[in-house]
This record gives sequence, structure tokens and C-alpha cells, in this order.
Amino acid sequence: MERVAAAIMRGECVLALSGAMLSNADVMLGLKNRAALPSVALSGYAVSPVRGIDSDSLLRAGGPNGVVVLVEPSMLDGAGITAIGKVLKGYTNKPTVFVVDRNFNPLMFAASMSGIKLEHIKSRGKAFMKQLPMPPTDAALPEVAAVRPAKKKDRGLSAIFVGREDEVAAMNEALSTGGPVVLVGPHGIGKRALVDNVLAESELVRLPDLTLGWDSGADTLWGRLALATQAGGSDLLMTAISEKSTPTARIEATIAALTAAEGCADKVLVIHDAQHIFGKEGDFFRKSRVELLVRALLTKSYALRIIFVSTVAPVLHRASDKGAMRVLTLEGLKGRFFHEIFEAYNAPEVERSLFGPLTERLYGNPLAVVAAAIAVRNAEEPAKLMEGKKFMNLASPDNLKLVQNVFKKRLDKLEKREQAAVIRICHLRQPVVAAVLVELGVEKKLRHKLLLEGLIQMSGKPGERTYGAHRVVQMIFSRRDVTQHDVMGHIAHVCRVDGERAEGVQKLALLTESIRYNVGARRFRELPELEVVNNDAVTESLKGLLRSDQPRFDLAAERITALLEIDAANSDVHLLNLEMLDRQNAKPAIWEAAAADAMAKAPVPEIFHGVVNHYLRLRKSRKAAAVLEIGIAALPDEPRLMTRLGSLLLQEGRRPDAIKMFRAAMDLAPQLPDAYGLLGMARRDEGVDVTAECEELLREAVRLAPNDIVQTSRLVDLLLARARVELKVREALLTESNDLLDPLVKGDNKASRAQVLLAEVIRESGGDAERARWLLKTAGKKVHRGSPLKGRIRLQNSLLDIAEGKLDQAETTIRALAEKDPTNHRIFMALSTMLEARGQVIPAHAEMLRARDRSGANSLDRIAYQREIERIQALIESGITNIDYGLDDILGDASIPVAAPTAPRENVVRRRPGKKAKAAAAEE
Repeated sequence: MERVAAAIMRGECVLALSGAMLSNADVMLGLKNRAALPSVALSGYAVSPVRGIDSDSLLRAGGPNGVVVLVEPSMLDGAGITAIGKVLKGYTNKPTVFVVDRNFNPLMFAASMSGIKLEHIKSRGKAFMKQLPMPPTDAALPEVAAVRPAKKKDRGLSAIFVGREDEVAAMNEALSTGGPVVLVGPHGIGKRALVDNVLAESELVRLPDLTLGWDSGADTLWGRLALATQAGGSDLLMTAISEKSTPTARIEATIAALTAAEGCADKVLVIHDAQHIFGKEGDFFRKSRVELLVRALLTKSYALRIIFVSTVAPVLHRASDKGAMRVLTLEGLKGRFFHEIFEAYNAPEVERSLFGPLTERLYGNPLAVVAAAIAVRNAEEPAKLMEGKKFMNLASPDNLKLVQNVFKKRLDKLEKREQAAVIRICHLRQPVVAAVLVELGVEKKLRHKLLLEGLIQMSGKPGERTYGAHRVVQMIFSRRDVTQHDVMGHIAHVCRVDGERAEGVQKLALLTESIRYNVGARRFRELPELEVVNNDAVTESLKGLLRSDQPRFDLAAERITALLEIDAANSDVHLLNLEMLDRQNAKPAIWEAAAADAMAKAPVPEIFHGVVNHYLRLRKSRKAAAVLEIGIAALPDEPRLMTRLGSLLLQEGRRPDAIKMFRAAMDLAPQLPDAYGLLGMARRDEGVDVTAECEELLREAVRLAPNDIVQTSRLVDLLLARARVELKVREALLTESNDLLDPLVKGDNKASRAQVLLAEVIRESGGDAERARWLLKTAGKKVHRGSPLKGRIRLQNSLLDIAEGKLDQAETTIRALAEKDPTNHRIFMALSTMLEARGQVIPAHAEMLRARDRSGANSLDRIAYQREIERIQALIESGITNIDYGLDDILGDASIPVAAPTAPRENVVRRRPGKKAKAAAAEE
């Protein structure tokens, strides 16, 4: 006892109390009176002044004569005893451990305290606590000469971030001036690691990161920019938001505020998942408020640095818009850096020669390398696994299914509580500090385990580490799994508490996240108030009310009314309002009034396109065209409105007016593929005289958008029409068509139009009929019944039936199609082919005439049909000439041409003779 008392007076003693002792009120009162005496909890909650076990809380015991006192430890305190043993073994000066208990069992401490001197004080814990002297204050204590435990090298960030010297230099150069920077690369390529490392070494002030996506859009981004520019010296955007101006006016105010805010010159804002705004092809096909805002931020110059992190690069159709934007494409790592990642994840040593083939399979994706390292680490024969040709053989750089499988296997081997911890972490959209993970029930030991399994990742520089689950890991779970109400409610509370302590943009960011999580947890009464309007999360909640199996139109109508009262310029709410009225089958007058209100108060392209879609479903093309004219007047810089109006005019037969619209769109956006494609289709209807010009326009559209199925399909359709007429170059045209379509079909299984065209190319070139059947079958599964493509699929199947001799089946289908669409010349061409295969040449001639009459005047199709008419007519004339010879003479004279069916007949259909036929037979 004397040695303990002396250590207390020297400031070299730490008490470690069991959970039973901490539940005693007298003991806790004694600890509060001796607050200067360090104490830790062996189990249970560490309530002040008691602390958790770590190297800092045990630092006083690391002196030359340090002492740690375990007060009445039990079997329930085993984890705490083990943790203390790990910390004490790292000290240079090993302290003495006193165990205060009536009974002493040294075997209880044999494993955890090996190498540490143990002594026993036979006493009850409560009596021992009463005998302790009052410790001196911290100011009176000498400096501790303890040596902290040697920290292991933190390889989590540095090991993954290797081989990026050139990329770091390029990013630093891009950030040397203000304006937009776009960082592009597939998932797992290391975009966040690059940004973290570059910004950690720079002198720029990093604003809170923003992740775009569902329930985080225009309001969230405007709020961040408003507070940032206000702190930078400009109130223009904050004024525009408070005045509830239109989206266009608010965007103009945003650019003006960013230009005037000189105080933002040393700040940087990182925006993640920008691909949700760019669109699948990166061409901003959908344009509501957030898309217009992001497009404006990409095309202008300003002092603030904004880094857009995306999986696709944005596509802008004007050369002048690309001047301010700097695009950096992040590629894979070299194979020589793989061994460092393998070492970081404790993978066994393997021959360096095995990393060469692995580089080609993984495309240098760091996350895929991590998954490979974990798989090798857990394999019984690592070298044999890596030598396998199928090991981690990714289909493409952005196809990470094999990586997900590795993480899913590691996840399945965790305990249920550990799996639940991973799911809770996946609720987080941004990495968080370790304290937040502790709030979510992820203690330090579990955090390290999940890091080693690759299920979570660490980012940030030492001392400012943050942790979170990678998007690839998050995608393992369903949306329901990562939107649990209780977890979201807990995160919302943590964000609100932290937000109320913060200031400026940091406060807004945390409170915005609190709103998002509260809405996800259905806690609408706990939404905190913000300095700026933010209805993104509430707007997103409306989709569930409208699109569920049991929609709540009454509740949705209340929220829509409230949201429009707050901000009448919210185009997303207007679109949901129109959707709700559609689903309710509202009267036309009510729907049109709501549409007029939306077009007047929130004029964005998506509003006009939504109204046009409604009228086209009702087959009111005149009203749809009128809406587009209003949209062009309100938004004269939007070429897609012009191209859509031109396509409607083209359908109405107003080709000259349509061509004017297409040319106006081309002048406004010289690199817009749709303008070239639609203009080429319009010129194609003028006849064969402009075929060369039409083909040139379509080829330019394909050059601008090589992966666009629509543009490629238009060109292939023209090439097929040429192949039917220009027989000398037929094979070359069919080969080119196949080469254009084949990559699209392989890259996107949803390319139904490309699949149908490729099946047609295969049939006309005499290719594999089985593959053509498979393509048509696959396309038919993805096409709805009302689509014109459905009829084309049935027609192509019928032509394959004719080639295979299934004439009855083909005839039934073709005649049904002809009744449904009597204006389609392709159907009558197929009917003529079927009749000729039956040997009925004269009816075949008549059907080919119908096909010609229904095709466009002076078109390639008409020329092809005319050639077929002349061929069939020659057969008819030869047959009439040879009637007098008799059948035997015809068969015997090889010089007389005989029309034969192109396919054998399987079944002969005999019809019963009618009354007139019976009477004629009787008379004979």
C-alpha cells in the first residue's frame, strides 16, 4: 500500500476499476474528489472522471517507477485487462501491476500480463479506495518521463496511395488557379485518395465535402455556395435565394457571387458522385435545377476551386464552354506497386513475376488489388491461386463484380454484430472521424479488423483520419439495408449535436445531413432550421408516397403545397405535382393549370419536356409543339428543345420548318449529335439525290457520340437501305454495319434497337440464324408492348421463319401485323416474300406493289421494291408464256425458266370447295 501511495504522490499511478466497482456510488464519489488521480474502466461505460483504456490514459504509469492498480478485477473484465497489457508492453519502462482483491489468481493474468511484474494487495476494493491519499494537482506534478508505445506504421493510406507522382503534379497544376476541375475514373481507382493527399499537402482551405445523389441536389449545393460566397465577401447569392427568384436568375446570381467573392480564392470545395448529374453519357440529357447549376459551374471561371469527382466525363456541345474546365482522367496503377498494397494487407510474399499477369486482369484498380491481396491472404495456396487464369479477371475497368464477391465473402464470415456494424457504417455518405464510429458502436478493435478486411477505408492525413465504407462495398447491400430508421435517426442526432457546436459552412453541412437522415428516419418533426432553404430530402420523400403500391396522394398533396409555398421555383416539386395529377387521372383543366404554373414559375427544360411527354401520350402533337415553342422563347440557349420541336414538325410533314429548327440547334451547339442525326433523317426523306449528304450528317453524329445507340442505329439503317440497292458494295456495307453495332450490343445489354438491327444485318448477310433469334428474343424482353420496336421484332422473326420454311407461322404473324399497321411498307414486303416462297408469284407481285406505293417517293426503299417488282414480273411473264407447253414440256426443256419457291413447303392447306365450285363440278 505504501508503494501505491508513494506513486500517487509522484504522479506515476493509474487506477483500473472493474465494472462492479464503478457501479458503486461511494467509489464514484471518491474518484471525483480525487480527479487528479488517473483512472480507467476495465469494463462498462467510462463516465467522467473515468476514461477508456488507451496509451494516453495510461501514460502516467509509464514513468521509471510507474504503478497500475487493478481494483477487484473479475472474469467479466478480461477484455480491459488484455487491453492494459498490450499498452504496458509497449512502454520502455515496464510498470508494476498491483491487484487489489481478497483472492488472487495469477493464472487469470498469465496471458495478458506476460513479462510484467504482478503483486497482490489483499483488501476489499471499497476499503482500499478509502485509504488512498489525496493526489497533488497536475500543476504540482513533474513532467512524465514515460516513453509512449511505439506506434505501428500507419500504412492504410500511404500503402494504397502509391505510384501517383504524375497525377499529384497534374492535380496541383490544375488547382493553381480557381475554377472547375473534373476528376474522372471508375469506382475504386483512387479518386478520393488522390484528392485527400493533394489537399493535405496544399495550403488551400477545404470546405466540407458534398455528395450529390438522391435527397441531395440543388438546394444543398446552393446553400453551400451561398454561405461560402457570403464569407468570401459577396451577398449576391444569399439575396437571390431569400428573394425566391427563378432557377435561371438564381444561377446567374451564383456565377456573379463566385466571381465577386475574392475571399474564396484560398478555398476548395469537393463534390463527389457528380456522374448522377452528368447523366449516363455525361451529356446532361436531363436538365432540372441541379443540372443547370452544375453545367454553369463547369463552364465559368471564378476564384473558388471546385473539384467534381465523377465516373464519367462531362460532355459539352460548345467549344467555348470547355475553356474553364480542366479534366483529369485517373488511370490504373503500374504492376510494380502492387506488392506494397499486398504487404499493407498482410498478404504472404509471392514472386514478383506473378504481378505481371495480375496487372492486365485488374486494370491497375487499387481497390481490385486490395481485394486480390485479401483473397491471397486467406488462400491455402496463395501462389497457385494467383497463377490461375480466372483469378480476379475483371471483364472491364468499371465492372467490379469480382471485387464485390471478395468483400461479400469476407462479410459473410464476420459475426452478426460485426456485420451490423458494417451496415451502420454504410449508412454514412461521407467518411467520419473515429469518434462518430464509436457512437455507432464500432470500437477501435473492430475498426482495425474491418480495415484489414477492406470493408472500410481510411482517408485523411495523420491526426485527422476519417473512416468510411467504399461505394463498391455499399452497393453490396440493398437500399433498404442502408436506410434503417433507427440508425438514421441516431446519425441525425449526432449530426445535429455536432452542427450546433460548429459555425459557418461546417454548421450548415452538418445540419443539412441531420435533415437528410431525419427525413430518412421519418422524423419530420425533428428537422433543424437552416439559414437557407433546403427541401431536397423532403422532395425525395414524395417519390415514395407517389410510386408505392399503395400511394398516399392526400399526404403527398399536402407536402407539395407546403413546399411550393416555401419555394415556388422548385422545378422538382412541380414535376412531382404533375406526376401526381397524372396518376390521379385529374381533369385536363386542372392538369393544364398546374403545367402553366410550373412553366411560368420554374422554367427549366425538364418541365417543358415533362409537359410535352404528357401531350404526346394523349396524341396531342399540336399542343406539344406549342409547349416547346414557349420553352424555346423562355430558354433560347437550350438546343434540345429545338431538336425536339423539329422532330415533331417532321412527323407532321413540315420538313422545311423542321430543318430550320435543326440548323438553329446546330448553330447553338455545334457538337450536339442529335442535331446532326435528326437533320440527316430529315434530308433522307427528300430522296436518293441527297443520300450522300444525309450519310455525311449521320456519320458526323456517330463521330460525336460513338456510344449513342440512337445515332448509330440511324446510320446503320441507311447503310442497310443502300446495301439493298447498291449490290456491288453490299458486302462492305453489311460488314460495316456489323462492326458498328457489335460493340454496342456487347457493352450494353439494354440496347434493344441495336440488337434488332444487328439481327437484321445477320439475316441479310446470311449469318448465324440462331444468333439473330437470340438477339430478337433478348430485345423483345426489354421492349414494352406499345413500342413500334415490338412490331419490328415480330416482323424480323417472321422473315427468319420464311428462310427456315415455316411459312404458315410467318403468314399468320405478317397478316396480323398488316391489319394493325396497314401503312408500313416493310410488312407488305415481308408478305410478298412469304407468298413467293409458297410459289404464289402473282399475289407476291401485288403485295410488292403495295409495299412500293407505301414507301417514300424517290427513296432507297422504293428503288429496291421496284427492282423486286421487275424481277417478279419477269417470272410471271415467263410462266404465262410456257402454259401451252404443258408441265412435262416445261420440266423437260431446261431453256424454259420455271419459277420455283425459295423454301420448301412443310404443310399443304386444303380448303373446302364452296357452293359455286360444287355446282361447276356437277355441270362438268
